[in-house]
Amino acid sequence: MLHLNALRLEINTTNGLYGVTIPFESGLNIIRADNTSGKSTVFQSILYALGFEELIGLKNDKTMQSVLKDAVIDGESSFQVIQSAISLEIFNGQQTITVKRSVVNEKRKPQLIDVTFGPQITKNEDTYELRQMYVHDKGAASDEIYGFHAFLEEFLNWNLPDVIDTNGNSTKLYMPLIAPSFIVEQKSGWSSFFATIPWYGVKNAEERVIEFLLNLDVFQNEQSRISLNINKRLIQEKWTILFDDFQNLAEKGNAEVPGLEPFPVIINNINEIYFRVFRNDKYFLVPDLIEELTDEFDQLNQQTEVTVGENLEKNQIRLNLLNDNLLKIGFRYQQLSDELLHEKEKFRQYAQQRKSVQEDLDKNKSAEKMLRLGGDVHAQVANNLCPTCGQGINDSLLPEGVDQVPMQISENINFLSSQLKMLVAFINSQRAKIQEKDNVLAAYNNKLNEIRQEIRNIKRDLVSDERLPSEELIERKINTKRLVNFYVELLEKIESLKNRLLLLSKEWEKIKQREADLSGDFFSVLDRAKIQLLQDTFLKLLKDFNYQSKDKNAIKISTDKYLPVIEVRLPNEKPKSYDIRFDSSGSDHIRCMWAYYVALLETSKRLGGNHPKLLIFDEPQQQSASTTDFHAFLNELSINEDTQSIVFASFQNSIKDFEEATVGLKFTKIESNGRFVQKVEV
Repeated sequence: MLHLNALRLEINTTNGLYGVTIPFESGLNIIRADNTSGKSTVFQSILYALGFEELIGLKNDKTMQSVLKDAVIDGESSFQVIQSAISLEIFNGQQTITVKRSVVNEKRKPQLIDVTFGPQITKNEDTYELRQMYVHDKGAASDEIYGFHAFLEEFLNWNLPDVIDTNGNSTKLYMPLIAPSFIVEQKSGWSSFFATIPWYGVKNAEERVIEFLLNLDVFQNEQSRISLNINKRLIQEKWTILFDDFQNLAEKGNAEVPGLEPFPVIINNINEIYFRVFRNDKYFLVPDLIEELTDEFDQLNQQTEVTVGENLEKNQIRLNLLNDNLLKIGFRYQQLSDELLHEKEKFRQYAQQRKSVQEDLDKNKSAEKMLRLGGDVHAQVANNLCPTCGQGINDSLLPEGVDQVPMQISENINFLSSQLKMLVAFINSQRAKIQEKDNVLAAYNNKLNEIRQEIRNIKRDLVSDERLPSEELIERKINTKRLVNFYVELLEKIESLKNRLLLLSKEWEKIKQREADLSGDFFSVLDRAKIQLLQDTFLKLLKDFNYQSKDKNAIKISTDKYLPVIEVRLPNEKPKSYDIRFDSSGSDHIRCMWAYYVALLETSKRLGGNHPKLLIFDEPQQQSASTTDFHAFLNELSINEDTQSIVFASFQNSIKDFEEATVGLKFTKIESNGRFVQKVEV
């Protein structure tokens, strides 16, 4: 509950103190005054004291009227403002506090707010506790000690939830976003529902506000979805990092990882993800490669005691074999390089074709849209003209007498869409081929380097002292042992990565299960009752306020945005809906807004919502709404005695209109004697 007890303006000028103190009561309060009397100053001061001045466009003192920051006009004279402040006494049903915020003060920034724990305006005493807080700065909505909006949230017994911003991140449903649901300012506020809601980057902010005000269970489901999306994105980020770890490890081991997807998937069999290494013209799994290398090492171990002379004949045979292998692998390397160039050229052509088909598809879709809208689509070929030279051409290459019917645009779109899908499949397949051949080519290159090194070692042995041990055998033994150790260590790292991947996959499976659970009907039975009550109350008020533009049976409260819509149901078609303001007259649109904001309050009040039970309307009699209908609106506000409404209205500067609009109503009348801001005698 947010109840305003009193407002005080204190303006120190070169001619002394000016200001005003305005008490408010429960039920309907009407601030009646002619234009230029200072109604806007009073209205904006309430917003400023609560830190809601963004509803009128800007933040801090920039939003305030000149009487509070520049000069006070008194009769024919104008006096400079040297200091000014606004105090607002508010009540939450149990506790009263007074907030004070400076507009002009050389020693205080406008973000600073004094919070006095007591009714300092209506019952001023020196014993009240005072705490200083701040607004419109980082932490104002979360700092539990100094953040004013964090304090105000607690004072109102609200628990503002986290919502999703436009970037998919979690953010708070800030209080200034909720304010337009119960405070409507004059200049922009009556143009549409929630017209003055400030930009905080919150996705679908209006819907989130209404869900909070009505305390819908769907809001909890939305919170679950927010949490789910955050966890989902975290898993996707972890998966990307893990995928890169796999790729980096594979690159170090001259291996590839079939079956590993770059995006999260549910893995039922972790053994389907493995490393394979291309060596000696065939693929090895890492355990098999370790076994083969170990056998090679054992064989070399038996030969290392042999001298160069004893190994001379074997070295010569091995040298010939290595030279043959060098030629064969070199030939295969060159052949594969040529194939890779060919595959890359095919990839480029497929990509170019895809671009061309996409352009044709876009053009056909645009043409179809034009035809659907009733436009003419002119194409040179359709007119039997060459698009290049403009000369006439036959409309068919078929022999005369053979009938043929050209494809319609819709058929073109289907054909091009199929082509596009086929090309995308080709491109993906080609990309996989290129990657595989790149890996094999890298393995061949490594093998060529190994063979060249072995040839150099053997040649060195052939010219060495025949009594010495074979350096080539020793080096081969060392290299083979090093490879065994490397792949043993690699296998351990692979198992560690696979364990992490399996855990991440299980988390992803839980996420997908929760996502499926949340994909059904979000609304609880109580939610539907609240939306139905909002609709019934809204329609009743429309009738009371004399809405005429559309049949009431066609008006609904949308279950998507919770706003009034016109629903049209054509034969054999699903119902379609559109914003009610597009089919309402100017004055009926104002009646809609009266009805909707009051219906929000009454629905929240009756079915346990979070509405602050406060409505503040600045000049609600817009678009020449009749005095009779305005009376019905004010009457609806006046009978809600357990809430508070404050209406700022000039009544077209007519006492007669004021009397007709308020006849028989119970309300508190607040008037000015010329101007609200007057000289204060100290």
